[in-house]
Amino acid sequence: MVATLDAAEDDLNIIRNNAGLPDFNRGIGGQAEVIDEMLNQRRYELFFEGHRWIDMRRYDRLDELPLDRTEDNVWESFPLPENENIGS
Repeated sequence: MVATLDAAEDDLNIIRNNAGLPDFNRGIGGQAEVIDEMLNQRRYELFFEGHRWIDMRRYDRLDELPLDRTEDNVWESFPLPENENIGS
């Protein structure tokens, strides 16, 4: 188990170093700490690729995702292009 965590830490450090971040050193958190860091790195490395919800479901952490963000500008419908606007 320790060898697997060491290998995971090495892999995380490759990702972090490529991004210019310092090495990740797991403390007493063990496996949970490595999973937290892995999910954090996947969040940014795979941004806009649709993996976040699947990752959080896989680790039973869907309750950590935001349900609604009041600052979002959600349109009821998209505006019509000017050349398709019948009234003009």
